[in-house]
Amino acid sequence: MSRHLGAAAACALAVAAVPASASALGVALSTSGWNWTNPAPQGNTLTGIVFTGNTGFAYGAGGTILRTDDGGTTWKGLATGTSAFVYDVDVVDANTIVGRVGGSKACSLRISTDGGQTFTRVVFDGEVANCDVGLESVDFVSKTNGFFLMDDDRVLTTTNGGASFGTATKVEGGRQIAFADTTNGFAITASTLKKTPDGGQTWSDVGPLPSGVSAFRLLGPTTLVAWGKDVLATSTDGGVTWAPHTLGGLDPQSVSCRTITQCVLYGGNKIVLTADGGATLTSAAIGNDDVRAVGYGSGTRLAAVGKRGVTYLSDDDGATFRRTSSDPVAESITSIDVRGGGGPVGITDNGRIARLSGDAWTLLPTISTGALADADFVDDKLGFALGANGKLQRTQDCGATWTTLDTGTPSPPSYVIAFDATTQALVGKFGVYRSGEGGVFGKITSKALRGFRASSLDAKGKRAAVSDPKVKGGGIRVTSDAGKTWRAVTLPKGSKRVTAVSVIPAKGLLATIDGRLYKSSTDGGKWTSLPAAGAQLEDLEAASSKEFYVVPRGGEWGTAIVLRSSDGGKSFAPQSLAGGGDGVNALAVDGPGKAYAAVFGGEAPALFSTSTGGVSGTPGSLSLSRTAAKQKAKNQATISGTLKGAVGGEEIRIAYRKKGSASWTSKTVIAGANSGSVTLRVKLTKGTYDVVAQWAGDSGRAGTGSAARSITLK
Repeated sequence: MSRHLGAAAACALAVAAVPASASALGVALSTSGWNWTNPAPQGNTLTGIVFTGNTGFAYGAGGTILRTDDGGTTWKGLATGTSAFVYDVDVVDANTIVGRVGGSKACSLRISTDGGQTFTRVVFDGEVANCDVGLESVDFVSKTNGFFLMDDDRVLTTTNGGASFGTATKVEGGRQIAFADTTNGFAITASTLKKTPDGGQTWSDVGPLPSGVSAFRLLGPTTLVAWGKDVLATSTDGGVTWAPHTLGGLDPQSVSCRTITQCVLYGGNKIVLTADGGATLTSAAIGNDDVRAVGYGSGTRLAAVGKRGVTYLSDDDGATFRRTSSDPVAESITSIDVRGGGGPVGITDNGRIARLSGDAWTLLPTISTGALADADFVDDKLGFALGANGKLQRTQDCGATWTTLDTGTPSPPSYVIAFDATTQALVGKFGVYRSGEGGVFGKITSKALRGFRASSLDAKGKRAAVSDPKVKGGGIRVTSDAGKTWRAVTLPKGSKRVTAVSVIPAKGLLATIDGRLYKSSTDGGKWTSLPAAGAQLEDLEAASSKEFYVVPRGGEWGTAIVLRSSDGGKSFAPQSLAGGGDGVNALAVDGPGKAYAAVFGGEAPALFSTSTGGVSGTPGSLSLSRTAAKQKAKNQATISGTLKGAVGGEEIRIAYRKKGSASWTSKTVIAGANSGSVTLRVKLTKGTYDVVAQWAGDSGRAGTGSAARSITLK
């Protein structure tokens, strides 16, 4: 286990490659107990921002809703419990916020009455992300009273915060609604403004809208601002008359108004300000076409958010802006790991090392101009960088200066292990070379290492393990004395291929063997199969004898997921991350509860960390029945289980595989509100199967997984 203060605590990282603008701290993810570390505050694209005084909320992709109480200087990630897109947020007051979320259309709400600490899910059409009838517009006038415009033109109402609904009437062709109180409201169609005096029971035409209007906002009971392609219009008499102005072709996607005359608009990669209701326009210089929404805070504060989570602030009503989010570092990193006492270390493809300095990643240059193969740090100051060309460098001042060391190896090493200040090891197709007090590397002569070519490696303290998938029946070698001696590990009978291995800190191993997960409490010899992960795996890490982290193969979950066990592998709880890829590309642990992960694929590479074992909210309980019924004629098995504390609508992943197989098949079922029961009926051939159920969690409720069950069809 590594113990460190972070490089920033021990070193003045004057060589940091991240500019001063990278002052933002990473926020919590919306779906688990992981935090963003880069980009910071987070990396999901934000498409909207709304303020009430200095309290504001930014929202967008990945279920993201951020909260600020200082006008956007700092942000906090809210546990919405969803990764679905947040279309908009209705802020009733500082404690009551309503998010409209969904997939191709908005299908549900996330409602919080405690300032975003927890959210309640409200589903209208029985589906969370793919519904037949979607939510076109939502407006709450209090924490209990709200109005909903469906995309089939129906208007629904609630008087109890969404616990139940009443039906008002239809607004034919309705696009948006807004209410001044529980009785008086407005709605727009493609060309007409309508009003209701009785809570949506009846509607009447106010009159035509200015040409091009597609959205509006109430600033008061009869004060309206409306906008659309090439138009900004204001009204002070409830829409009877309008003062429209053209916008030079601008099609606003985001509009915020401090008063009926002072507004800021975003559209077409432009920010435009007006102080006279649109009669005159001023363009603001900001960013690199990455802004997606703007909003006024208190005083002269103006905040902008956008692509990949970028944030900007202005303290002079938009005359000037400064970037407050960090520059992305993750896109240049190719791997991360934790071995020595210096904490997580990443390497790049251009000769740089990434280190976590406090709460932010920092890039350090080395004297290498090409890609790095590996790196490891003993502590905050002393570290080693291994070039892809085999050159080994050492720093003793946090990366400010580097010296080249002679490896003495016959070919370029693949890995460097910094066991301590005097003992390091180089691992490659030549075996292992080790340095001692003199600093000179010498070959470790060991029968166990003869012809062994490591393809994966893990080290914790003085223990290390390497694997070679080409060594049939015995592809793991382990050391417990900082690389001085190595021994071959006996694998399960009939084993052919080891693809990954992790050392359990005190004693034991975790490994993927022939595509299946195993653990050994004795460094080999006796192995236990761990089918509860329910997926083929890309990576694995053991933080202790009980705490394991594994990464499903990309695509098995369709998103970036880490599976964590706190019971020695008897069950695994899914923890959802974010980023642009469909899986986690790198995983590292730094002792119990402390882990790091990277998602490199897609549009938005990202780095994450956790100090809580990835757990956020109250742990749940998911169980499967011990037996499965079978209909002989159709060869059909019934798999059933229970999610304790379910409210209904939870998406449960059930995975199954035939005994001896490495491949899993999975289906998603929806938990019923009746005690959280889940049922899956599936056709299976004769044989014995491992079955696992998993749930990724919700706001205030941590993800959970069942123990694996065996079912037999005769």
